[in-house]
Amino acid sequence: RSMVRKVNNEVELNDMDFDFDDLLAEVFGNKVTKVKLNPTLAGKKITIYSPSNNVGKTKQASMLCDYTIFIPFEEGLNAITRGSALKTASWADFKGHVAKLLNNPKMSKLLRSDKTVGIVLDGMETMAMYCKQYICDVNNKSKISDIPHGGGWSQYEAEMFSQVNKLSKTGFTLIFIGHGKSSKDDGDYMDFACDWRTGKPIRDISDFVFYVESNGVDENGNVIPSSAYLAEHLPDENNVGFFARSRFNQVQLFFEEWDAKVVKQAIYDGIVKQAEIEGAELVGFEEAFEQYESSFDIPFDEAKERIFDMLDALDDAELSDEADAIVLEYFSDVDELKNIKSNQKQTVQALYEHLEQALKQHDIELD
Repeated sequence: RSMVRKVNNEVELNDMDFDFDDLLAEVFGNKVTKVKLNPTLAGKKITIYSPSNNVGKTKQASMLCDYTIFIPFEEGLNAITRGSALKTASWADFKGHVAKLLNNPKMSKLLRSDKTVGIVLDGMETMAMYCKQYICDVNNKSKISDIPHGGGWSQYEAEMFSQVNKLSKTGFTLIFIGHGKSSKDDGDYMDFACDWRTGKPIRDISDFVFYVESNGVDENGNVIPSSAYLAEHLPDENNVGFFARSRFNQVQLFFEEWDAKVVKQAIYDGIVKQAEIEGAELVGFEEAFEQYESSFDIPFDEAKERIFDMLDALDDAELSDEADAIVLEYFSDVDELKNIKSNQKQTVQALYEHLEQALKQHDIELD
């Protein structure tokens, strides 16, 4: 039987035959896709932090992916033998690296192969300092607090979010490395040592936040391998609390030995197990990443021309007032549409889709 039927000109759902996936496809077309899981580290975001030095944060990070690129905000690569480093002495250097990483066709093709490419941002605290210095330089001030009306802090927050967000949408395995410190609110709770304007965007995008704990040395003075946690622990009378997390609920949450090979396999196995339990589809990175990509692929000039065609169609249907009202949701004056610039791609997309929906509601088809 049909999924819907009309009663008194109103649509009524037939519960027995109702198919929500069909409804989504009808409403959104190619803008909807089933949620899928990719069990590899491709495109994952990982944060590794510890209040202790020499626990293997950077060394193990260098071995998580097939290829590793370090952006060294601090001097922590002296004993690392795997991977390549991009020379970085300022935030401007970092912005240049990001632009090149995002705009190389060969790199983009590699990211959609079966290889994983790790970008290790080593030194979250120094990364924050570089960003603050950049904001001061842009505003020609010696201190960020000298920028009037607190504007420096909002610029710093926006700049940090912008660069981290750009990298997070690419397919690189992003690995942030930092130190831990006691929280101001609770001295028995460990969190990121960097300030929240850096820590928050990193925490928000991280699929995994590892808290790495030193196990000291044995009776012979040999270093005992560190341990790592993927679940938050609250402080108690015997132990300090700390922040940690995994977005994937079947990945093991404690690693007695902090070892990249073991961690990588555990993540893979955990995601596969979660897919089996929840009935999710396992796919490669490129197919899984489609849900984060826009389906709007109409070139700017073509979209702009089509917008005017849709406005003409509404005018011909004697719906000029509605057409003007739609345009005025995006511009202060209807005539501004004529001068829209190629860098206003999101405005064009939003207006295009709004007008497209208006035509559909009025059963108007373009020639």
